[in-house]
Amino acid sequence: MNVGCIPTKALVRTAELIHLARRPENAAFGFSVHGVSVDFPQVIARKDAVVADVVGRLTHSLEHAEHLDLIRGEARFADARTIALDDGRQLSAASVIVATGSRPVTPAIPGAREAGYLTNASIMELPRLPRRLVVVGAGPIGMEFAQMFARFGSAVTVLFRGDRVLPHEDPDIGAALTAYLAREGLEMVPRANVLRMERGQTGDGDAPRIVIATVDGRERRFPADEVLLAIGREPNAAALDVAHAGIATTAAGWIDVDPTMRTSADGVFAIGDAIGHTSGSQFYTHVAVTEGGIAARNASSGASERFDPTVIPGAVFTEPEVARVGLTEAEARASGFDPAVATYPFAKIGRARAMGERDGIIKVLADKTSGAILGAHLFGPNAGEIVHVVATAMATKSRSPQPILDAVFIHPTLAEGVQSAFEELLTDLPARMAH
Repeated sequence: MNVGCIPTKALVRTAELIHLARRPENAAFGFSVHGVSVDFPQVIARKDAVVADVVGRLTHSLEHAEHLDLIRGEARFADARTIALDDGRQLSAASVIVATGSRPVTPAIPGAREAGYLTNASIMELPRLPRRLVVVGAGPIGMEFAQMFARFGSAVTVLFRGDRVLPHEDPDIGAALTAYLAREGLEMVPRANVLRMERGQTGDGDAPRIVIATVDGRERRFPADEVLLAIGREPNAAALDVAHAGIATTAAGWIDVDPTMRTSADGVFAIGDAIGHTSGSQFYTHVAVTEGGIAARNASSGASERFDPTVIPGAVFTEPEVARVGLTEAEARASGFDPAVATYPFAKIGRARAMGERDGIIKVLADKTSGAILGAHLFGPNAGEIVHVVATAMATKSRSPQPILDAVFIHPTLAEGVQSAFEELLTDLPARMAH
């Protein structure tokens, strides 16, 4: 909330408005905008105001909630059921839920500390817009910042190891976003292995920082005013002294939990970023909220409600957006399913064409045997909103696409494309799915 979802989306919105004003396609709509300039300090100031408002409202609600004590300070485990506070107090409870989050990974890149680098938090506190920004990493954080800073006016270079960005997303989606960002003017450098960072030297122009990487086996130097390292997250849980409480962790320090959010210590649960990807968790606020509800209900009742990662949607707030729910085609086949797959382009959706948005695809999967939805993957305008149509259907016991097929969708809307995509699957699904 302070350095994640809310501030980044405030910045994404500003970048989107700048792009809409500047894009060449505006002439086809019958208008043009001249003299668009970016007041970067005001961009950051608006972000700060949005965060202050949201955090202030949440803090107020917590401070005034019944049966809840909000304590500010640092804590560690004295034992599995006792928390020692830094003011000398100790708190004991029948159940404890750990939600300590994560932080940007400490880079192992030689020279990074000496040359200086940015994290997802510090890049949002820059006093001025960098002329050249090198982004190392092609996950959601890297992609959102790369595009927004390019739209603010930075010359952006993205270094990533694979052939496409967002390597954990469906390959078709990652490839589509990679191509789109390249068309927007970002320098996309695949198959790049960062060797080291250096301070700028004579011959590097006025660049204060240099990223040295091998690209397709050849060493290259990438000058930058700032370097964003978006190369992963690491846990905060070590400061709690979780080992002292008998809480097992992975080799990387993530708290190990089962699908009920229980740790190896009786009465101790863990949720959110603190558990990394154990039990299928993901680094999303809505995942932590879902896991928190499961942990709280299990802690209070002794039940064994389980977290199901296959029905959790996620999004990357580039523009167009990326969204997913469920399994990719490769994951489905690896899990033993025989998936029916259909891809429907946004260019065939009437509303998208009216908007002038022709980039994007909707890819849906269902099990050929049962007809159950296995997943959906989207790249296109408002994908993060549209994906909830599929997520809602997957939340039902049968996970049938029938409610989507039977529903009446408003015309013209982007969501119609989801129904059209599932209609493409009908010939490969059981006969009872006939539309």
